[in-house]
This record gives sequence, C-alpha cells and structure tokens, in this order.
Amino acid sequence: MKEIKLYNLLNSFSRKELNELEDFVSSRIFNKNKSLIKLHEYISKNYKKFINDTYSKHEIFNYIFKNEKFSETKYWKLISSFALIIDKYLMFKEYSVDHYYQKNHLLEAYRRRNIKKQYSYLSKEIKKNYSNEFNKGLNFFLNQTHFHFQNISYLGSGESIIMRNDIESMFENLRMFFIMTNITSISIISNFKKDFLKSSSSKLWLLDEILEYLRKN
Repeated sequence: MKEIKLYNLLNSFSRKELNELEDFVSSRIFNKNKSLIKLHEYISKNYKKFINDTYSKHEIFNYIFKNEKFSETKYWKLISSFALIIDKYLMFKEYSVDHYYQKNHLLEAYRRRNIKKQYSYLSKEIKKNYSNEFNKGLNFFLNQTHFHFQNISYLGSGESIIMRNDIESMFENLRMFFIMTNITSISIISNFKKDFLKSSSSKLWLLDEILEYLRKN
C-alpha cells in the first residue's frame, strides 16, 4: 500500500497534526462526508498499524461500513476522498501562517463588495503592520505589492496622494522582490555548481543591483 497517496501523506504527519486533522475533517465547512470522519477515527486508533502498512483494505472497509459487502470501488473512492481532505488541510495550514496573505484577501473581499469603511480600516492596519515588519522576505514583498496594487485599483484618482505613494511603493517592492528572487536563485545554484558566480557574473540579470543591495544591507 506504500505507493498510494494517502499513505505517503500520512507518513509525513506527526501525532499532533493527526489530532489537528480531526477538527478539520469534522468541520462541515470542509467536509460533509461522515465516512471520512470514521476513517480518521480508524487511522487515529490504528496509527502505528497504518504507518507500518500492516492493515488490510477489508479491515478498514468493515470498520467504516459495518455490515456492507466489500466494494473495491467504494473503498478506493473513500481513500481518494480522504487524501483530498488532507490536501485541503495542508493548504489551509500554509495559508493560516501567512498573516499578510490572509489580510490581503480579506481586503480584496471588502474591495469586491465595495465595503469602503472596512476597506479603509483594514488598509490602515495593514500599512501600519508593514512599516513595523522586520522579516522582509520574498513573501513580504509579494504581499505588499498585492496590497498597493489593490489600493491603486480601488481608490483610483480620488486619492491622488495615496495613489502616488502606492504606485511608488509597488514598483519599489517589485524591484526588491526580483532582486531577492535572483539572490535566492544564485545562492541555490552556487551550492551545486562550482564557480557558477564567477563564470556567470557578466550574464546574470540585475547583478549590479543585487550587489548594491547586498552592500547596503
């Protein structure tokens, strides 16, 4: 069974994550299939057996569907559905740790619904958080660019000073994003390819700007 997606996914889970998954699977927002809740219950009770690949398809099927006759199609549909739920959980988990990404999408919801007052409050909150942020990595610049783009799109020429500042900030953020992407790429490649930086320096895109950025920072 080790070749199936569900096994590979669960084999990367800690016991804590498996417990967190229970809340996700049990939520009607993310799942309305009660059989998947039962499957999680089985896996949780038989975690070591599942990870060690010492269970059987019939055992799982009988636990969930009780007196029903075993169906290969129904079994694999169940397993596939549970793997999809885990994918959703992993995406949700990644989304949850990116504070700025969440705020940007809430801001976008306000913009699309034309809720101007809430948009204004949230926009000010985000801008304040950006100014206090010390960890300015790739995601930071990408999210901040998205933020300024939304302000430009939504506020338009009615807020000329804000718009001008947002345009300037947006292009500065894009510039920094591209520079940092290049720095990251060069660093990764240099670890695998000897003398890459020396032999490729004349061809590297934005190299002068990258060096200037490194000197300043």
